[in-house]
Amino acid sequence: MADCIQLHSKLFCTEENQTLRFFVNGEEFNSDISQYTFDHNDKIMISLGDIKSISKHIAYVESLQIPDIPKKTVQNTGNLISI
Repeated sequence: MADCIQLHSKLFCTEENQTLRFFVNGEEFNSDISQYTFDHNDKIMISLGDIKSISKHIAYVESLQIPDIPKKTVQNTGNLISI
């Protein structure tokens, strides 16, 4: 079975001329992405295409001005945990 990702109801798969790749903070993530533990302000990119276009896409993602999102602390209020 090919490497695939499903977004909503559409399936995207590696084919002869395009490869599914995952990048975290500009570095290719070669393991099972579902096992990745996200860190604060990570930049995640999913690419389905040829190798030539990937560096252009990474440069674009890195150029985005993403504001720092403050961490929220978990507040334990008895039986309920709210964030």
